[in-house]
Amino acid sequence: MALVLWGWRLGTKAISDNSAFVHLRTGLDMVSGHGIPRTDPYSFTALGEDWTVQSWLASWTYGWAERLGGFELVVVEQAVLMAVLAWLMARLARTGRALPTAAAAVTAIAVGSPFWVPRPLLFGLIGLALVVTVVERRASPWWLLPIFWMWVNSHGSFPLGLGWLVLWVGGSYLDRRRSSSAHRRRVQPISPVARSDHSAGAGPAAPWSRTGTVSYLGAGALGVALGAVSPLGWRLLVFPLTAWERRDVFRTLTEWRPPVVGQADTTVAFVAMAAAALLLVVAARRARVIRLADLLPMAVFGVAGFTAMRNLPMLAVVVAAPLGRAATDAFIAGRPAARRSTEGPAVSARGPNGALAGVMAVAFVLFGLAAWQGSGLELEDDRHAPAAVEWLAGSDLFASGSRIANDEVVGGWLVLRFGRAGPGVFIDDRFDMYPIALSHDLDVLRAGGEPSLNVLDRHNIDAVLWLRSRRLDDTLLEAGWIERYADVHFTVLERPA
Repeated sequence: MALVLWGWRLGTKAISDNSAFVHLRTGLDMVSGHGIPRTDPYSFTALGEDWTVQSWLASWTYGWAERLGGFELVVVEQAVLMAVLAWLMARLARTGRALPTAAAAVTAIAVGSPFWVPRPLLFGLIGLALVVTVVERRASPWWLLPIFWMWVNSHGSFPLGLGWLVLWVGGSYLDRRRSSSAHRRRVQPISPVARSDHSAGAGPAAPWSRTGTVSYLGAGALGVALGAVSPLGWRLLVFPLTAWERRDVFRTLTEWRPPVVGQADTTVAFVAMAAAALLLVVAARRARVIRLADLLPMAVFGVAGFTAMRNLPMLAVVVAAPLGRAATDAFIAGRPAARRSTEGPAVSARGPNGALAGVMAVAFVLFGLAAWQGSGLELEDDRHAPAAVEWLAGSDLFASGSRIANDEVVGGWLVLRFGRAGPGVFIDDRFDMYPIALSHDLDVLRAGGEPSLNVLDRHNIDAVLWLRSRRLDDTLLEAGWIERYADVHFTVLERPA
C-alpha cells in the first residue's frame, strides 16, 4: 500500500512534459470528431506527411478524460496508471515477508520511478509488468492476447515484451539442461524454495516444459499479431522500425542517451541498481546458483538501460521478480520455520497496521484532491514560453499565418494550445514523424551562425520564437532581424522587410 501510494503521488503532479502535450492534443482532436490523424495536421514543415499515431489508444483515453473532467482528470488518470504500475511491481517482488519484500520492491521501483512520466510509455510499462506477471504466476497464456493488443495500440515498445519472453524461454531451457546435468558438472541443482516462503509472489523458477513454456511465447506472438486488428492495422506492427531508421536523430535526445551520474533521477537509479546487484550477489552466494531465466533478461535489459535512459523503467519491471527471489534466497531460505515466524510471543499487528492504513488512505485522498483542484498543466517559463506564446496569439504574426520557427519543447505547447487552428509549428518532439533532414536543421538552428540563416531562408521562416540564451538570437540580431517581443527567457524576432 505504501508503494502504491508512492506511485499515486508521482502521478498527481501537474503535467509539464512537452511530449505529453502533443498526445493530449491528439486525443482532444480524436474525441472532437477528427478521428485518428493519418497525416500530420500540426506543423507547416511536414503538413500532410504520413503519420502513424502508434499511441492512439492512450491518446484516446486522454481525450475522453479531458472532456469529462478537464486536464485535472487526465492527471488523475496518470496517478491511477502509476499506482497500478507500482502495485504490479511490488506484487512481482513479494516474498511472503515484509522486510525482504520491501528490500526487493523498493529497489526495483527506485530504478524506474524517476523516469515515470505522463506519457503512453506508462501503458507500455504496465503491459510489460502484466506479461511478466502472467508468466511468473503461470497463468493461462491466453491472457497475453488482450495484454499485447492493448500494448501494440498504446505504445511502440511492445517488441520488448516479445524479447523478454524469448529470453525467459531460453533461460528456462538452459536452467533445465543445467539442472539435469548438475551431477556431472558438480553444480548444485536448482532447488525450489518452499511455496510457503514465496506463496504471494512469483515463486521459484518452474521446471522446463517445452509445451507449457513455449506456449507463452506463441501466445505473445499471437497477441502482437492481434494488435493489427485496430483502426491503424499493420502499420502499428512495423512502427518500431522507425526507431532504428532514425537512431542517429534519437541519439541527440537526452532520454535516448546513456544515463550519467550527476542528475538527481539518474543518481537515484544508479544507487538502486547498485543495491540490486548487491542483493543478487548475496543471493547467488547463499543459493549457489544463478537462474539463467532471471539472468538473461536482466543482462539484456540492463545493457539497454545503460545505452538509453528511457529503457531504465523497463529494466526496473524486469528485475522486480528476480529481486523477490533473490531476497528469498538471501534472507528467508534455509532459516528454521520457528525463527521465520516469530522470535517471541505472538503479537497482533492488526491495530498498528490498521492505523497506518488509515493514515495512508487519508494521504491518497489529499493527494487526489490536490490534483483535482490544480490546473492540470504546469507551464515552465524557461521551457514552454507561455508568455511569449500568448503574445504571439494576439499578434499580427499569428493572425497573418506567418511561419514561426521554434524548438521542439515550445512546439509541444504550441500544438496543445492551438492544435489545428494555429499556423502550425516548425517542429515538436515527434521525431519519429518528421523528416530526418528537419531534425538536422533543428540542430543547425541551435548552433546559430551563418548556417542557421540558410535554414531559415530554405523554410521561408518569417519569425523565430527562441531562447535568449541560445546563439540563434544573437545571429539574427546581427543579421538585422527585428525583436518584436522579449522576456527573461524568450524572444520573438521578425525577418526584416
